[in-house]
This record gives sequence, structure tokens and C-alpha cells, in this order.
Amino acid sequence: MAATNDSMMTPQLEVLLGKVDSKFSLVTLAASRARELQQYYAKMGSVSSKVVPPQVASLRKPLSMGFEEIAADKIVRVSADEMAERRAAEEARRAAEQREREQAEASRSRPAPAPAAPAPAAARPTIASPIKDLIANAQTRAVLEKHLPGISQHPALPQFQDMTLAQVAPASNGALTPELIAAIDADLKALPAS
Repeated sequence: MAATNDSMMTPQLEVLLGKVDSKFSLVTLAASRARELQQYYAKMGSVSSKVVPPQVASLRKPLSMGFEEIAADKIVRVSADEMAERRAAEEARRAAEQREREQAEASRSRPAPAPAAPAPAAARPTIASPIKDLIANAQTRAVLEKHLPGISQHPALPQFQDMTLAQVAPASNGALTPELIAAIDADLKALPAS
């Protein structure tokens, strides 16, 4: 059975110095980690998510555990420049998430379009009918195509098919004027009863 050389300083100083660039870095890193571990044990694991729990199984004091974690490459020193870059990236990520939340909130606060008035059962669609009902009927589709050529094949039809012409008008960039809607209404009323 091989004997282990367990000295008063385990892990050995030479191993620890190979993990950092100076003794000062080693001491500050281990001391900082020891404070985190003390905070963790004082709250028995109920500290904020910024405190990392112990990374090695040990019953030693927090400073010795800090040295063990450094030797096991569980805790590494990060330069001030790298920390600044990480903070900047984290702040940018948080700002982007905040903008997304604000945009989502703004879209939720916009009033939804008024629901389309249901067409009477077995009646011919009217100007107050949803566009999909006007397109479904051959006679009313012909009227729509006369005034709005290509509407039944419009690529955005799924987005506005449940709306009435009056509801679509504000988003039509002036293509669907009140006069045009009145002309469509007149032609729909002039259709023979089927």
C-alpha cells in the first residue's frame, strides 16, 4: 500500500503556485473563496445564486477548502479585464432582455382588433362579414376581386381574413378608403339573392 505524504499544507504550495501567477494571487483567491464558503455555511445553502457551493468534498476549514478547490481547478483567477468584459456582456444581455420584456408588455397593452360581427346564418355575406366569408362566396368574391384585385390570393390573407374590410382599412396604407368600402357595399347589396 502506497503511503501518502500528507503535510501540514495539503495541497502542497508548489502545486498551488502552478495554478496562479503569484503568491499574492493565490492568497487573495483563497481568502475570497473562504469568505464565500463561510457565507454559504452561515446560511446553510440558502444564499443567493451568486455564491457557489463547495466544489470539493472536505471537512476542513473554509480557507483549506479554498486551497483544495484551487488545486482541483474548480476555482480559477480571472483578470480584471476579463471580468470587465464579462460584466459588460452580462449588462448587454440584461438590457436586451429588458427591451424584449418592454416590447412584449407594449404589445400586450395594445387593444386587440374588435371581433368581426358574425354573419347571419344562411344569409349572403355583407360588408360587416369577415373577409374570409366574403371570399368563400363566389358572388361576393367576384365583387371583392373587382375592387381589390388579387385579394383572395394575397400572401397576408391569413393575417386579416377574420377581420372586416373596415377593420383592415387602417392598416392598408390608404388602399382601402371609405369610398372604396362604400362602393364594395353597394355592389354587394346589388347582388341577386341566391
